Amino acid sequence: MKQSWLLIIVTLSAGNGAGLLINGDFEQPLTTGWSQYIAGPGTIDRAVDYDADPDYEAQVAIYTKGVYGKLYQTVTIPTIDLRFSINAKLKAFVNELTGHWAGSSVSIAYADGDGRHLGSTRICARTPSCPWVNTLNHHLIDARDTLWDTYEFDVCQELKNLPGVTISAIKKIEISLYSETYHC
Repeated sequence: MKQSWLLIIVTLSAGNGAGLLINGDFEQPLTTGWSQYIAGPGTIDRAVDYDADPDYEAQVAIYTKGVYGKLYQTVTIPTIDLRFSINAKLKAFVNELTGHWAGSSVSIAYADGDGRHLGSTRICARTPSCPWVNTLNHHLIDARDTLWDTYEFDVCQELKNLPGVTISAIKKIEISLYSETYHC
């Protein structure tokens, strides 16, 4: 089983247009601005050949069951008046039978001042058995296809899809490239 997702560039900007992420275009090594976690067989890397353009893209790829990988960055935000934009190629697939699942996402987690997650928005690709669902605190946006696509939204407007999140408590946002498998 292999499940992966790729990313060209991610931007998070305040109402004044100021970019908030460090190395959101992945042109510097992933150790600049990003943290990584991988539990088991898989890779987190960057390269110039994931897309036809000459720029770097990042990838989180998981190869076996019960494993997840995450490339992430947490930023303190001055306001929720933010614009999120990403150009991504998301894939999730399994090689086994019923009960096995995989999911890949670009996740925007909304956190309080101590970093506790209050809710999230996930742009995702997932197999039919994947248990990720919409809740009062989690909103899923299905990937359009397995091609490179641009996804963007106004964070303040997106938070209307999360009635379980106390908007005034949001002080940080964690952007992550997240890939997970179960029983594959």
